[in-house]
Amino acid sequence: MRVLLLDDDCRRQLSLSMALSRKGFEVGCAASMRVAEACIRHGTVDLLTMPERLWGRLTHSLALLAEWRNPSVATLMLSERTGAEADELY
Repeated sequence: MRVLLLDDDCRRQLSLSMALSRKGFEVGCAASMRVAEACIRHGTVDLLTMPERLWGRLTHSLALLAEWRNPSVATLMLSERTGAEADELY
């Protein structure tokens, strides 16, 4: 299973990639939208993890691209929203 981790927090990205690699996942990492988009366009991603925003920009378009390339992709969107702000995500 191929995983793409999009995160601008290098420590969190490293921690997640090491944990997933130990479990047998093939992990790719990106710290920018441009790199993540290139990874998705040039290979199939089975799992995409990403923040809701990266450098102030929404990342939703990457999830749509990943789904277009692989309709069975699973996406985990991490958000820092809490309380009522988090409720609108559902």
